[in-house]
Amino acid sequence: MRTFAVLALVLSVSAAFGQKSPYEEDTRALTAAGKLENRIYSNQHAGFAVRLPLTPCIPQLNTKTDLQKGSATLLECVHDVDGGGAYTFSLVVDSWTRYGLVSVEQYVRGLQRLGETDPKDRSKLDPNSKTIEPQTPRTWAGLDFRELIMSISDDGTVTDYAGVSCTHLKSYVLCFQAHAGSVEMVRALLKLDHKLEIAPMKPPGPSASRSGTLTMATIARFLGWAYQADTDTANDDRTVVTRAITKP
Repeated sequence: MRTFAVLALVLSVSAAFGQKSPYEEDTRALTAAGKLENRIYSNQHAGFAVRLPLTPCIPQLNTKTDLQKGSATLLECVHDVDGGGAYTFSLVVDSWTRYGLVSVEQYVRGLQRLGETDPKDRSKLDPNSKTIEPQTPRTWAGLDFRELIMSISDDGTVTDYAGVSCTHLKSYVLCFQAHAGSVEMVRALLKLDHKLEIAPMKPPGPSASRSGTLTMATIARFLGWAYQADTDTANDDRTVVTRAITKP
């Protein structure tokens, strides 16, 4: 299933040949900081944790990394079943400063343009790709996100759906990406309420060294209420996937 060009905008400029990228060291630290435990992905370097979808998926860390451009797929989790209900949930970061961005809307608008145009000729629209949900504002864990959902048809008969929800976190564009067989399932996977935890920003002063990180105590509290939320989220992804599998 085709993605938003792996969430990489084509308006970037590569680093000069032989010159070390200014993003390389930070990207290495970012990918090294990712941890997966009890269905919770956490990253101390970026300062966030996210609970994986309720319907089990097979996770892989750091599946794609571009040290020169400062972008990486930190997590890719695949649920592959026959008869409907398959999905992919991914977590992608990109450099905010590399693009000179002024807003998340600008970044997501670029992704939409890539999704709507022919990969072989960007001057032409792709007849097999359509925008289902234009940029929609969301708020998760106190951060402003922009969500976009598109349909992708490979042969005119089979249609998949791809969605992305992005925000500005520190020096990164943080995006959650979902691919599934229905718009409803994509929306459920991108619903981050009770799933996303953001570490507090470091305040100025001597106490800064004890703030702005996800401590083990913070992650433990997050694990506690995340599992509690599993029991009473009627519109969560497990409900959607179960409905899709049992639908006659």
